Amino acid sequence: MSEASFRTLSPSLLLALTEPSQKPLRVSAFRDVLPSGHLVARMPAVVDWRRSQLDATPRSVLLRAINAGSNPLDRTVILHNARVLLDRIAYVEAIFVPLDATGISQHGQLRFVFEKGAGPALMTLAEPGDSEKALFEDLVLSWEPWRYQDDAFTMRGALDDAYPLTMRAYVGPQRFLEDALQGQVWHAYRLKLPGGRDGMSELLAVSLAVGDGVARQAMGTMMDQVETAWHASAPAGTEPDADVKAAWTKLRQIMHPDARPAEAYTTMSTEETTYNPLLRSCVGMMRYSILLAAHRLAARGMTDGVALDRLPAAALGKSQPWMRDAAHCNLRGVFARAPLALNCVFHNPQTLPKMVLEEIDAAGLIAHRHGKRDMLRYANNKVHPYGADGLKRRDTSAD
Repeated sequence: MSEASFRTLSPSLLLALTEPSQKPLRVSAFRDVLPSGHLVARMPAVVDWRRSQLDATPRSVLLRAINAGSNPLDRTVILHNARVLLDRIAYVEAIFVPLDATGISQHGQLRFVFEKGAGPALMTLAEPGDSEKALFEDLVLSWEPWRYQDDAFTMRGALDDAYPLTMRAYVGPQRFLEDALQGQVWHAYRLKLPGGRDGMSELLAVSLAVGDGVARQAMGTMMDQVETAWHASAPAGTEPDADVKAAWTKLRQIMHPDARPAEAYTTMSTEETTYNPLLRSCVGMMRYSILLAAHRLAARGMTDGVALDRLPAAALGKSQPWMRDAAHCNLRGVFARAPLALNCVFHNPQTLPKMVLEEIDAAGLIAHRHGKRDMLRYANNKVHPYGADGLKRRDTSAD
């Protein structure tokens, strides 16, 4: 696409996502960009801590930029705001999506299924006196690279840390539709966290807090870098200069890390907030969230069912110089760095999805049924997670 084919969104439009607005943000998946060149459709889910209710019963957070009602065929993405109850989860699935016949390359995402009538409510669809129409029953959190316009993305190219991490949020049917259209299948393993419902709530809280923290770091850096670029590229007369400055100031205040609660869920450094297919991939970040939640629960005395001696540390590897070199070298250079890549795989289990699955299972974090891992295979032409009456719930009676 030519430069003229892209539309740079104004600060005022972005600011609309941070307000208690009833209107969703509708964007083009590959045309609408931030002044930095990042695709708006891939922007991360962010928690509005000011409007969340963490001291209430039940606790809830206001989550922004949830993908719902989008059309993958015409590449239209619709982002909503929703109030999410943290303490009303029925079960959680770690979903592995094979991307090739070998199963070596897989996508990973967490799916939270809520109790009936307690699912998140899309504020942008709620009607006065009839908020049930806006309820949905499951939430999918997916870590991905935050892509640029015309970036020609490749896994090897992503080794140079050029892409910020973005944790995208979807209503379950939306994500399943997008995967099904590409012929992809969900392998959904039910997680078994210590503390039962408290454990599932902790995993959701940790996942949202980690995603929010990474988003604030990435977007804060972007806003500092691109404000000047916006002033230079904005079409004449689109917004009064004073309004532009006010919008940037407000966005910067809202996205500042200090806007988060004092308790930190993550100690990820700035160097660890970029996508890396070997260290901080979708599966690697899913693993990190699960292990971080398990360690936090263990620190509070919740260890039922957990093999503590086999529970890995919740840690992310840091990028090495050879990775950045491998992203741009020729075929000879790739082979020359093969021993370093194998050493990386050996010391970083999050590199291979099958190793991640075995690792969290060995730690006692996957539910078993009849002596086997409790896994359902969801495919559009076979077992389907959704039907005419809504979400099809899996049997958890064995617990």
